[in-house]
Amino acid sequence: MTTPYTTGSVTLTNGSAVVTGVGTAWQTALIAGGTIYVEADGNPLPILTVDTNTKITAAIKWKGASGSYPYAIMRDTAYGQQTVANAQALSTYLQRLDNASLAALASLVPAADRMPFFSGNAEAALTTLTAFARTLLDDANGAAAYATLGEIPNGQVPDRLKTTSLLLVDANDANGTGMFYVNGATANIPEGAQGSLLQIQGSSSTKTQIYIRNSSGNFWSRTMNAAVWSAWTRSIVATTDGYVGTALRVQESGTIPPLSSATMLVVQKAGESLIQMVAGAGNQNHIYFGDPTAGLKGAIRYSNADLAMRIYCDGLLAISFMQNGTVRSIPTYNETTASAANMFVATNGTFARATSSGQYKTQVEDLWVDYVDTILQMRPVWYRSLCPMDNPEWSYIGLIAEEVGAIEPRLVHWRTEEIVTETVEKQVTVSVERPVEREVQVTRTEYVDTGLLDDEGEPLFKAVERTETIVEVDMVTVEEVQTITETEQRSLPLPAPVAEGIMYERLVVHLIAHAQRQHEKVETLTTQMAGLLARVEALEGVG
Repeated sequence: MTTPYTTGSVTLTNGSAVVTGVGTAWQTALIAGGTIYVEADGNPLPILTVDTNTKITAAIKWKGASGSYPYAIMRDTAYGQQTVANAQALSTYLQRLDNASLAALASLVPAADRMPFFSGNAEAALTTLTAFARTLLDDANGAAAYATLGEIPNGQVPDRLKTTSLLLVDANDANGTGMFYVNGATANIPEGAQGSLLQIQGSSSTKTQIYIRNSSGNFWSRTMNAAVWSAWTRSIVATTDGYVGTALRVQESGTIPPLSSATMLVVQKAGESLIQMVAGAGNQNHIYFGDPTAGLKGAIRYSNADLAMRIYCDGLLAISFMQNGTVRSIPTYNETTASAANMFVATNGTFARATSSGQYKTQVEDLWVDYVDTILQMRPVWYRSLCPMDNPEWSYIGLIAEEVGAIEPRLVHWRTEEIVTETVEKQVTVSVERPVEREVQVTRTEYVDTGLLDDEGEPLFKAVERTETIVEVDMVTVEEVQTITETEQRSLPLPAPVAEGIMYERLVVHLIAHAQRQHEKVETLTTQMAGLLARVEALEGVG
């Protein structure tokens, strides 16, 4: 008796002769004919052809309800027919197995972590199949494959992301993060010239663009916020030595006039003023004030030749500050007046205006008689000057300040303090950038096999989010206290005042008082003389 074949189950459709197997192997089991019986109300199905391991075409159509059922195939009981059918089926399978491709695969010797592949026509070989490669082969889709691959190392970034390749007709058309190429015809670039453009895109409405001109290295940037582009802003670009290649402009608004190649710094307030710092010839440094088109009439110039600072007005030298700290002003010297001197220089170098008005005086009274004739005690002298500005061959006349100070101290300029230069250390607060580490929670997505199959028999994966902690480094600005060294001048009181000069103009007060006393004496003597003359004349008349 022939054993019925019952492996798997069958799916039948009412009115169809097609029998679909699930988990069956009809050709492998050499089913060549017979009848299919199903555990359901319906008709037996004589086998017409066995098409595949999972498909049979019956000789008649199924009359029962559509569905999946357990089944049994009763083979033909005729020995001769069964033998012939089995032989035919076996012959077919042997023919399928007897080919060069299967022989090539059969000749391979299996080894760990190796996978067979065809290396040519009817040729096969083994290649390495690593554990990592196997984790990639079981990924169900591209997202899962990217998750397995992880972050691409910098050295493996494709060249298309490293080089400028896409020419933009309009800078506003750049899409996504990447590098682009622009030329003089490209719209919406800050300079109509060939250059490179880098875009960093956060979203379709938030972007940052950087433009670099190839010929000069000029550096520009702009940002998009809420889908609106800002104006291009030019940045300062320094050379490898730290030098700024072009003029630095600090501008409120308006148009900056054309600059010379020597201009280093420009500060402008629209419609009002302009300051330029210019690198001059002959070791000179300049700061110019005014409109360049008007000849830069105001200027401050420092000369390394004589270490002097000079101020120019209307193109003419106005004041010079010399290396030794002295001040010169030829225009002031040339400006003459009939008025007397009206300036005082204090011992600390302070300029002051001399005054004589009563509004600056209090407790006013006549000069005491005891002080009137002190002027007669002063010694007029002849001398030669030791001052650097004076001609040593010339002679001078005057008084000695120390002698006058001993007679009348109020007629002497006293030096009561000394200016000293010291190097001091100071604590200052400065802003510096420091790296700060912080922990950040990052969510990563992994794809896990669910053990289920989709409609096409492929494994189903589900996304699983995993949170991990990473360390990021931020540069933050902090306030730090640092010690710096500075040179400063300060005033120290002298142990005792030192006579430096004489108030020659104040000598006039004593001269006037003395002259007034002499005048009174002359008037008295004149009156007495007149009386004597009258008496003499009277006596002579009597005689």
